Amino acid sequence: MSGDVVQPGSLLSDRYKIEQKLGVGALTTAYLASDTLLERNVVVKVLLKKHSTNKKLCDQFKKEARFAANIIHKNIVSVYDFGLYEGTSFIVLEYLERKSLTQILKEKKRLSGARATHIASEVASGLEYAHTKGVYHRDLNPRNILITDSGEVKISDFGIGRIQQNDTSNDSNLYYLEKYLAPEQVKGNKGNAGSDIYSLGVVLFEMILGKVPSRSMTGAVANSGYISITEQPKIEDLDVDDWLSEIVSKLLSPDPTDRYSSAGDVYKALKGDDVAGNKSLEALKLPDIEIKKTETEAHNMRKDIASLVMIVPEPRPEPNTVKGNLNIDSLINQPMVKVGAVALTGFFVAVIIFALLFGL
Repeated sequence: MSGDVVQPGSLLSDRYKIEQKLGVGALTTAYLASDTLLERNVVVKVLLKKHSTNKKLCDQFKKEARFAANIIHKNIVSVYDFGLYEGTSFIVLEYLERKSLTQILKEKKRLSGARATHIASEVASGLEYAHTKGVYHRDLNPRNILITDSGEVKISDFGIGRIQQNDTSNDSNLYYLEKYLAPEQVKGNKGNAGSDIYSLGVVLFEMILGKVPSRSMTGAVANSGYISITEQPKIEDLDVDDWLSEIVSKLLSPDPTDRYSSAGDVYKALKGDDVAGNKSLEALKLPDIEIKKTETEAHNMRKDIASLVMIVPEPRPEPNTVKGNLNIDSLINQPMVKVGAVALTGFFVAVIIFALLFGL
């Protein structure tokens, strides 16, 4: 038997049956569990035993869980419940068939610019919603960015970062965290929307290059509980289109006031809705078409080009040719021409009948 408070088979809150251990983090142990009331799988994260007697930390854990439970968004892992089991706090979260971005980067090393931009934009969307609710992540990194089997992007562990930063008992965890923390967090500030935006910049950089941006750090400072940075990230080796490089540079600005003002602005930039983004769309402009053939042929040319850039072509014109040529189909459809044709046909029929009757 291990020293864990919770074991497979344990029933928490008379509802959550523990099935198996999923992993151990700096603060919690994660378990796959069955919600016996709603008959669905969930994830239960139980505070580590060594923290169970730390009242301040337990109270903060409960507070952050309450905040996280109030943000419902397609790009955020839902928090369902909070409880105590034999005096130890736990939270209940949405279960997903997924991989963490850490796992994906371990397998792929680096991602294409298109995929990295998509993941980053989805993360920015989730962050923007949380920030409008007054909830900040403070620990955004590839471990807590999840990609589901269906391709959805989800952020987990909102609020846990601030607790981890206050826990200096695990130097290895601090060393991992420091690579993604904003300079103001490293100096001891608790973090806010601007620091989440900076962390997203580090994650985007890592997705593209397969490594975090280099910066010199002195490591954990034993007596003060924070890390000291001696040099800011260098991004000269970011080998991507200029517009994306500009976005990453702005995300990683040392001064928070030089970064994007909101995660919503980051989302727009990554989607190409600002000046930097539009630079990458100039190649999609339609060339002018010199019409030297019929209007129908010109329409077909426009349709072929439009299909390449997903532009709906204008309605096909009625059959016609360039000026100076007669179109018989169009002439026959005129009303007066139809009346004349009927009358002429009747006259010839009458002549033939008269000739048959009188032997002409």
